Amino acid sequence: MSMLMRCTILAILALLLIGCAAVRGDEQFITREEAIDIALQIARAPQPELSGSLTEPTNVQAERMRLIDALRRLDETTELGAGPYDKETMVWLVTMEGTWMSEFPHQPGAPEPEQEPYRHWAIVLDATSGTTIMGLARP
Repeated sequence: MSMLMRCTILAILALLLIGCAAVRGDEQFITREEAIDIALQIARAPQPELSGSLTEPTNVQAERMRLIDALRRLDETTELGAGPYDKETMVWLVTMEGTWMSEFPHQPGAPEPEQEPYRHWAIVLDATSGTTIMGLARP
């Protein structure tokens, strides 16, 4: 095999590898629309200690960012503990407005406290898999 042929084959292989790496980009992440769909499914279904949405969620927003930035945006200072997520993990922060009620269990026989409904809910999803990392409901 001549030197010219070897160089040509190596050049073609290098171009193929570069082309494969360039294709990766945003294709590794779920889309904004997929993130919103997942978050709406979560918001509509009852969660432990939180009702499903009592009204159709509105003002749904989604933004892709690092987990640490989502926590800052939510002013969430709690640590994620030993969870599998690095603070640099790319996530979708999906926020919405609606009406959710606390379903926190009360002691039997104790009067049920007055509840203020939650009007804002944020859901943080892993941007690669769509897995829920956390949810945060606020009045």
